Amino acid sequence: MRARRKLTYLNKLVLYGCVLGIVPLLTLGIFSYIRASNTIQKYVEESHLQILKQNEFRVEQNLKIVETTITSFLSSSFVSNSLLLPLENKYYDEFTQLAGSFRQLQVFELGVTEVGFYNLEQKWLITNHGISAFDEKTANEDVALYLNIKKDSSWIYDSNGVKLVKKNPVFVPSPSIIAIAGIPLSHLRSLLLSDSKLGSTFLLNEDLLPLASQNEPFTNDLLQSQEAITAISDKKQKSGHFEMEYNNQTLGVTFIRSPLNGWVYVAAVSIDDITRESKAIGQFTLWICLIIVLFIVVGTLFGSRQMYGPIRRLHAAVVGQADKAGKIGHGIDDELLQIRQRFLSLLDTQQTMTTQLQGQQGQLKEFFVRRLFLGEVQSREIREQIQRFGFNDSWKQFTVVTVEIDSLDQTHYQQRDRDLLLFAISNMAGELASPDIRLDPIVLHQGQSTVIGASGGDREQVKQLAYRFAEHIQQAASSYLGLTVSVGISRDYHELSDVPKAYQESLEALKYRVRLGNAAIIFIDEVINQTVAEASYPGKLAEELMKAVKSSDLEMANVLLPQFMQELVKEPFHFQEYQFSLIRFLSELGSLLQDQGIPLRTLATADEALFDHLLKLRTVDEIEVWLKQAVINPVLIMLEEKRNSQFQNISDEVIRMIHEGFDMDLTLEACASRIDYHPHYVSKVFRQETGVNFSDYLLQHRLVMAKKWLVHTDMKISDIADKLKYASAGNFIRYFRKIEGMTPGQYREQMLASWNGEYEEEEVK
Repeated sequence: MRARRKLTYLNKLVLYGCVLGIVPLLTLGIFSYIRASNTIQKYVEESHLQILKQNEFRVEQNLKIVETTITSFLSSSFVSNSLLLPLENKYYDEFTQLAGSFRQLQVFELGVTEVGFYNLEQKWLITNHGISAFDEKTANEDVALYLNIKKDSSWIYDSNGVKLVKKNPVFVPSPSIIAIAGIPLSHLRSLLLSDSKLGSTFLLNEDLLPLASQNEPFTNDLLQSQEAITAISDKKQKSGHFEMEYNNQTLGVTFIRSPLNGWVYVAAVSIDDITRESKAIGQFTLWICLIIVLFIVVGTLFGSRQMYGPIRRLHAAVVGQADKAGKIGHGIDDELLQIRQRFLSLLDTQQTMTTQLQGQQGQLKEFFVRRLFLGEVQSREIREQIQRFGFNDSWKQFTVVTVEIDSLDQTHYQQRDRDLLLFAISNMAGELASPDIRLDPIVLHQGQSTVIGASGGDREQVKQLAYRFAEHIQQAASSYLGLTVSVGISRDYHELSDVPKAYQESLEALKYRVRLGNAAIIFIDEVINQTVAEASYPGKLAEELMKAVKSSDLEMANVLLPQFMQELVKEPFHFQEYQFSLIRFLSELGSLLQDQGIPLRTLATADEALFDHLLKLRTVDEIEVWLKQAVINPVLIMLEEKRNSQFQNISDEVIRMIHEGFDMDLTLEACASRIDYHPHYVSKVFRQETGVNFSDYLLQHRLVMAKKWLVHTDMKISDIADKLKYASAGNFIRYFRKIEGMTPGQYREQMLASWNGEYEEEEVK
């Protein structure tokens, strides 16, 4: 099987040139065609909307003028007086003048062909044919039709056109005059703008019946479509546009609804006719693009060959192939790839050698710095190694900067990733600080440490260098690793033999995150107070917190714990005093558990002891959350369980003493004394556990025993009362009657009678 040939550099140049020229050109052509089509359709729709608005204006202006003319005619004093006259010969002149005025209402320009007035009070009417009395049958039907119209002025539709029905006076249930003015449909049709290539327009009344149309057959066919009727019939839509299929073509229909009378003005145009011109534009654009593509291909071929000449000669020189005239780019792989592979091979060889040398040098440098931190390098060896490894030997002073990760909680890292993260931070430190102000950064224990030095004698100079370096480390750790880190900075020293001491100071500074929080930059000389301050333990707050724990008051404990923690870290603050105070408080909690007989091992986790875990926490918030969740809340639960168990034991013991000594002079004080508790406390616990107080429970039990003796023994009532420690038999009888509703004697007789009856029934069986 023949191997598939790869593209040569010349082929790639030609291909890239063609793609770079043809793809944007075709994209531009397609975009132009689509944009032109959409723009033409948009302009046609806007044109139709303007035509509809003009039609609406022309028709409604005609209707308003007719209505205004009728209103003015009715409002004139002569007409108002004439309409009050009865149809009699003596008013002949008035009616003749009224008829003359009436004929003036029939204006040709307004299309008014029919005018009429019904005088409902005087029973006469005036029309185009003259003045006459009512024809009762015909007139009454017409009048009833007009009176049923709710509005005082309205245009109605009939087979001949539209009529204005106006009542006078207005706003009364029974008008005296009804004026009629009719306009034929032909006049409405003349008001519509003439038909054009853009489409056809027509007018519908509020019931979607055609009033006027430029193309009646087209309008009637269109109104047979349920899709068109549904779209136009929604009276909530004042205007709209939709597309529909009609006679195998797509129509664009635009309509507006008149707020005056609810009539609908509709315009329909064929979308296919609109896009016909767009297609012609598209074909022209296509031919232009093809011609330009031809020029692009020819120009790309010529230019690529010109650019390929130097590459071919370089390939022959580097790879060693002879220059084969006339065979440019045939039968070989991409020449630049071969040139690249040859150069990469040379560079790899060089890089391998350099890496081996640098790797050994880097390992030695790191080993030296680590020994320097551990104090394993002598002063003479320090000077030799500094010069050997090319470190800056002109430093006048230096400081040690140690970086520790605050926490991996709420990150996507786990504890096993901590070492890798510290090495990443160490690499950042090497990039952020220039070699002339640092030794190589190293990872030591749980942190990353760097020695920062300055050649000047100014103490503030090295401090500023260390602070800027710490800020850059924090920003880099946050940006690239998503971690918050804290930085501890030692005092400034002059001899590199003091690096171990400076390193310990930087670690000591980091302990003060307890007070300053995470993401802190801490200078050791700013947090350690040189003057000896009196140690202060917040004993009062600790005592109140212990009381809240003893009383199982979780709410109060949650309030006092933050106050206690803030009191520990207030100025003057020293980390060791802070640790001792926490250990003291934890010891007091342990003593409380031991006093209650609860083993301390119930608080310890499976991984480590309480004190070990406490000393690993680094901030006030972390310690507060741990104390609340891992210590105080469990202690409250255990004390509550212990208290509940103790309550149950006290109640059980008191009940036992009542059951055993009910026939003696038994008192709450005597019972409390026997179990070594205060009577008030015993009373409270007993009532909480049993739901009744001590004396009521004693009386109830004595009553149970009395009922038992009444039924199962022959003891006298007086003996029972005496045995149960009642003051007299009468007191016993009154209490018994109060509780059972009968005397002891009656209870005995009733229970014996019940038993005898059951015995006789058994004998009968």
